[in-house]
Amino acid sequence: NKRNASFQTVPTTQGEPKLAWEPPFEKQTRKNENKGVDVRYFIAGGSCASFSHGIATPFDVVKTRIQAEPEVYNSGLKDATISLIGKEGLGVLSTGLVPTLVGFGLEGAVKFGVYESLKPLCISLLQTDTKTVPYLLASIGAGAIASTILCPMERARIKIVTEGKDKSSTGLFGGIGPLIEEEGLSSIFFGYSTMLLKQVPYTITKQCSFDLFATTISIQAASILSTLPSEEVRFLSTVTAAFLASILACTVSQPGDVILTRKFKENSSESAVDLAKNIFQNQGLGGFYTGYGARLAHVASIVTSQLVLYDFIKQLLGLPATVSG
Repeated sequence: NKRNASFQTVPTTQGEPKLAWEPPFEKQTRKNENKGVDVRYFIAGGSCASFSHGIATPFDVVKTRIQAEPEVYNSGLKDATISLIGKEGLGVLSTGLVPTLVGFGLEGAVKFGVYESLKPLCISLLQTDTKTVPYLLASIGAGAIASTILCPMERARIKIVTEGKDKSSTGLFGGIGPLIEEEGLSSIFFGYSTMLLKQVPYTITKQCSFDLFATTISIQAASILSTLPSEEVRFLSTVTAAFLASILACTVSQPGDVILTRKFKENSSESAVDLAKNIFQNQGLGGFYTGYGARLAHVASIVTSQLVLYDFIKQLLGLPATVSG
């Protein structure tokens, strides 16, 4: 189909030219490769984020309840899950699903889209051969901007999960609507600075480590797994890099996640620093890793599926895979 694909003449190993299929969107990719913004990154990011956070909602519900009521749910992920289902029914595990899908879909679109857009800009501005610092700066900008989108949705989700179905509607505006009515429009950005404390380290670690892991692992895997087809090596490299990135992202952002949950649950006017001091005084350093097991399962499932799906959708849209070759 000439409208969907075209062919190029490329040399073979024998020196004879042959026709190579050019995938759909490839021409558009080459047109936009030097431009800062490509809407396809936003589409891919929003799609993978909404899906991955949606399927991990049960983990998030249990994690949030453990953090919100550590004195009640203090026997681990399994016991907390059984206890919640016993008290509130199986449906409790889908609490806050709608704001999760909408909020993280929008946040993911902005996070991935802005990150990919800022990377070439930061490299150009810094005029450096190394990608580490430009990638860090791009991820900081992406995380901060995406947090602005996520903050209202995350506050609504935590309100719904911690108050329970009987006290708050599970719809998107069941959490946001009452907040605006009771406290004004500015209330939806309550805790924004605390949100940054969680989301910026999370974004930096997830985005940068995935890019760096994927590049390093693919080079090593290509030689170690030389007998496997390149597509399989690429897939294994992507999954491994995504999984490792998920562990780092969860570990680095866990303290911020605990502080954010405390901020929203208690509707606290205390600063993030004061909340952190309070947690440390009452629970010690371990308090910042309350619910870590549940969140690790949650984040690992999210980030691994999200980054693998992101690479897949990018390629469907004609964009290059993170792991190429």
